[in-house]
Amino acid sequence: MCGSIFAQSQVYLSDLTPVCAQQEWGTLGINRSVTSPKLTLNGRVYPKGLGTHAYSKLVYNLDGLDYQIFSAVIGIDDDAQGNGSVVFHVWLDSLLVLNSGVMLGSDSSLHFQIPLTGAGQLILEVTDAGDGICCDHANWADAKLVKGSSIQGIDFIPQPQQKICNTKTTSHYLMDFVFVNWDSPMHHATIELNTKKVKPFSIPIGEIPYGWTRLRNLKIPKIFVGDTTKFVLTVAKRYCCSKKVFIPPPTWIRAEGQFVALELQLKNFNVLNKPFNWLAKLDSAYLAYEELVGERPYGGKMITILEVLQYPGGWAVAGNPIKWFSPYIAPALQQVNQGDWLFGILHELGHDFDLDYKWVWEAELFANFKMVYVAEQVKAKVFQRKRWYDYTKLDGETLDDYYRWQAEQTDEVNSVTDWLYHNDPATHKFLLVKNMIGWEPFKQTFRTYQALPNWQVPSIPQGKLNLFVHYLEKYSGQQLMERFRKWGFPVARIPSGIEISQSRRTPQQFELERTYSNPFNPIVTVCYRLPVRGLVHLKVIDILGETALVLVNSVQKAGEYKVKFGSFQLANGIYFCSLRVINNATGRKFSQIHKMVLLK
Repeated sequence: MCGSIFAQSQVYLSDLTPVCAQQEWGTLGINRSVTSPKLTLNGRVYPKGLGTHAYSKLVYNLDGLDYQIFSAVIGIDDDAQGNGSVVFHVWLDSLLVLNSGVMLGSDSSLHFQIPLTGAGQLILEVTDAGDGICCDHANWADAKLVKGSSIQGIDFIPQPQQKICNTKTTSHYLMDFVFVNWDSPMHHATIELNTKKVKPFSIPIGEIPYGWTRLRNLKIPKIFVGDTTKFVLTVAKRYCCSKKVFIPPPTWIRAEGQFVALELQLKNFNVLNKPFNWLAKLDSAYLAYEELVGERPYGGKMITILEVLQYPGGWAVAGNPIKWFSPYIAPALQQVNQGDWLFGILHELGHDFDLDYKWVWEAELFANFKMVYVAEQVKAKVFQRKRWYDYTKLDGETLDDYYRWQAEQTDEVNSVTDWLYHNDPATHKFLLVKNMIGWEPFKQTFRTYQALPNWQVPSIPQGKLNLFVHYLEKYSGQQLMERFRKWGFPVARIPSGIEISQSRRTPQQFELERTYSNPFNPIVTVCYRLPVRGLVHLKVIDILGETALVLVNSVQKAGEYKVKFGSFQLANGIYFCSLRVINNATGRKFSQIHKMVLLK
């Protein structure tokens, strides 16, 4: 192939073989997206290119290839239906030359050209935008190496968003700018906006690094909307280049509270009589969720409730942004005008406060249950299934009544026929416990669970449930296991942690005995012998080689040891008990492994 490449004025990356190809989900698409037979961006089909999925990394050797330019069109494939959010990076050796910033499924694609002078490797990387990899179908469309003169100089591309950002005190039009700089990094850069209507307005940019850089959501005054505006880029007060761009009237609006923002089409936003009153309510709900679980999701970043035109999989779908399906929005906002806090939005916000899902065995149950705490604390009023649940009235019905009624509909008031999937009757049982022990044990349980290292978090729903109820007992001082068992929850008493005992006798050699009982359930005992002091690693490994439990990770004296632990957080199956010891004096290593079977 290399012989033919030299004679061509261009070569597509889809016709080359990368020296390294990594992808977290799916397989690399050659002249197709990761999930469909075509590469499509903003309605245009590209016959050549690469379809990837975050996270992905492609490495191409450039040594011996006489090409001066890399060119591509990047964006999220149309098959993601407007969903997804990614960041594209291009590296030449260890130099980052393109940072797309966050690109959404609803964004326009971006065409770029990069000079390759002196580079030995071309590295294409796609990362998620910090919100997971769902629908991150990232395309490098029309990706090719081209012969031609080297690119020089600096340029910028204003990209109007058709969006206004409102806060209680200010209102701004939002624009994106892409800066292209093939000189050394530029300092003290400024964009100046000029029209005949008003005085010039300056936006300080600061440093423009080498390569392609995208800045999102720069704020400009509304006065420039609906007019052709001259944008002038200056660096250190010296003229660099300019562009004339028409700024279209906004069709979308972003309204920001302190912790929660709305991003809606203007026609839907205008349904709200007092949008910032509702945002203030959602802010108070956010703080109540934080008070319950002890942390803020997404590193404390503002959570956006985003209108989406493609069906996201439900009335609304949690995440950041919370995706709210457009046809449902106007009727719901009319309810907000009547005082409704909106059950559905509070519910999805509750999902976001499951943090990294350590305690979650059934997500809907926790979204329901946490929402009741919030409604109690903020005195909410919500409309659900044609009835009002009003916490502002002393004699008003509450969500406790709603979930009892839901349990009555399925004849599950006194028991749960499916503890894992019947989330409304299960919520009713947890509310009964809440009324008995109060919220404080739940707060402590959420915090303790969240602080657990990942290897101590049960991997199966039953284990998560069992540990949760165990902590509720611990922090409430009440016996709850039997109550949950009568309701149909598969819980069992947990021994108090991992029990380690040592004898004084000094053995003659290292040894890991076979575990007993084997098969085991619910308690298993591991015995091992240390003839010398050493660093001991004792752990349980699943059949895939992943660590399921760490039992010992410390220096121990010579002696005979017994370790007892419970199997509540393990699924049925085959496991291996692994002992590895490093002699403190000599550095010599000993290791032994035994198979064991868990049957519940």
